[in-house]
Amino acid sequence: MFFNRCGDLSNLVASWLEGIESEDEAARIVDVVCDGIGQDIMSSDSVERGLLRVAIVGAGPSGSALAILLNRHGADVTLFGDAPRPQLLVGESLIPAAIPILRRLGIEEETASFSRVKPGATFVWSSTDRVSVTFNRFAPAVFPYAYNIPRPRFDEALLARAVAAGVRHVPIKARLQRTGGHRANAELALAPETLAAAPALERCRPHLIVDATGRARHVARLLEIPARVGPRKGWNAPSRPIPGSSPSPAAHGG
Repeated sequence: MFFNRCGDLSNLVASWLEGIESEDEAARIVDVVCDGIGQDIMSSDSVERGLLRVAIVGAGPSGSALAILLNRHGADVTLFGDAPRPQLLVGESLIPAAIPILRRLGIEEETASFSRVKPGATFVWSSTDRVSVTFNRFAPAVFPYAYNIPRPRFDEALLARAVAAGVRHVPIKARLQRTGGHRANAELALAPETLAAAPALERCRPHLIVDATGRARHVARLLEIPARVGPRKGWNAPSRPIPGSSPSPAAHGG
């Protein structure tokens, strides 16, 4: 994710939100940011003190999850996204660490209804070289199961939960533009046609813009932020559920 800069709080907000792991953490983030907004970012006549306006670009799992948590703690959130998704996307095989997050979002039960329970995984390098792992071997340090999910349905469920919680969903592909000129002072803004599609933001511009569109690096390219390629680029280990995983008609193997 990438966040636009808003006064002196920008770096603090970005670092905290990128590491968000719990509702308590989300509450702490919003409380601190809102206090700062009241002093440094917005005037008292433009918006009620403590109301953080956030525009999230990208309605995939990360965008919808962040929208749910911020909305739950009082932020005014607009979520942009309409991109159609192919039936098969990387990421269908969740890991046990995702289970507490699904529970905090209130969506584990629904996820389980259309997914396959995954008690472990087998990593295959060749016909004779493979490693099988069961998650309960590491309990209680980790949850003893995860899910293989049909990704489009999972995305739809998270988005529906966000909308039900009060997040404003604008079903368009948002366009961002660069403002501020020089690279060191550059910031993000929603393009006029994007603001026109979201009247609430056209009247009161967002304090934060979050790029949750994934690997496209749209914001990084727009602001000329160079990428640093890690040593694992291109590495891929095929995996599949180990015997004993629970079948489901809607499930995809991971």
